[in-house]
Amino acid sequence: MSPSRAPSQKLAYLAHHDALTDLPNRVLFQDRVDRACQFGLRHHGRFAVVFMDLDHFKHVNDSLGYAAGDELLKIVARRLQATLRGSDTVCRLGGDEFVMLLTDIRSTQDAGEVATKILRNVAMPSMLHGTEVNVGMSLGIATPPDDGEDPEALTKHADVAKYRSKRVGHNRFEFFSRVVDRSGFGAPAPRSRHPSGSGRGPVRRSFPADRRRHQWSTGRLEALARWMRPGVGPQNSAVFIPVAEECGLIVPLGESMLRQACAQLNAWRDTPLGSITMSVNVSPVQFAQANFTERVAQILADTGVWGPQLEFESTESTLMYDSEATLGLLRRIKAIVVMSRSLRLRVVAEGVETEAQAELLAAMDCTALQGFLYARPADAASVGDWVRARLVPLVTMRTG
Repeated sequence: MSPSRAPSQKLAYLAHHDALTDLPNRVLFQDRVDRACQFGLRHHGRFAVVFMDLDHFKHVNDSLGYAAGDELLKIVARRLQATLRGSDTVCRLGGDEFVMLLTDIRSTQDAGEVATKILRNVAMPSMLHGTEVNVGMSLGIATPPDDGEDPEALTKHADVAKYRSKRVGHNRFEFFSRVVDRSGFGAPAPRSRHPSGSGRGPVRRSFPADRRRHQWSTGRLEALARWMRPGVGPQNSAVFIPVAEECGLIVPLGESMLRQACAQLNAWRDTPLGSITMSVNVSPVQFAQANFTERVAQILADTGVWGPQLEFESTESTLMYDSEATLGLLRRIKAIVVMSRSLRLRVVAEGVETEAQAELLAAMDCTALQGFLYARPADAASVGDWVRARLVPLVTMRTG
């Protein structure tokens, strides 16, 4: 190489590569995805565009500094390169955003297998300036021709799918879905600030917590979680549930709540509360887990609880998010738990605090009401006493 050509080649390299990670940059990626689209149209080749960014990268910068953040990006870049096959390309778009072009794939399953490998590699602990850090990554995948046939459509749809993976629970991948994402559920959700200390620490459950339902004859209680925050006292789930979802802890927390609710039902088996029904809230993230029905079946088997005693509650947004997939899941669960007749789901109005609200909702034919008007949250022992005080006289009067 002549001395006169060296500077021009270096400039050309810098124009197409990221200075921090040495990965190809947005310019080079655009060129390669253009070529992949052209080749795919001519030869019916299969490829995938995978958009990625780190979960909670800002937390690393804020707590450890920007130098540590840069070091983490270099580590992630090396781990992404380690997942590549010979024909693939990974680029850094800027900040903590990366994109991968997977060529010569046979099906979307191949792209999913690569995505699974990426998640596993990135999730390994990293040492940053003497501190061990664990981060996850959210991925979105788009494949032609269903998700688009030109670079603009494919990159846009992969990015939309990536935002949906963040909404669903972080550290996961999602394929683009026109049915789901055209409804706006792929758009990034606004983030809220959470009190210091609410992301970690023991969560002590107080349940069946009981915001009592409107009809006592239904005999239903609702399990609630409370975080016993040192020096502050019990914290409402609105404080820590968003943090648990953001940090990827909502699935183990939700499973723990379900198991403890079933254990309490089992403990009440030979008491006047033996036929009570327990209602447990289920996060959309839990519904999205592939093995959710199997986990429910296992918990019921482990605790010896009769299926119809367990009731699930979820928000209307869960059904709206992916109605077909969610209804399919509910049908599978209904082989385990009697949720409703022919999936005619009941409407439960929460937060009822006055008689005026109760009367209005009753006039609207709302199926069930719950709120402080009927009872306040309490631990299992207190709820047991509360129920016995109302149930035992009723049973005595009926059998006397």
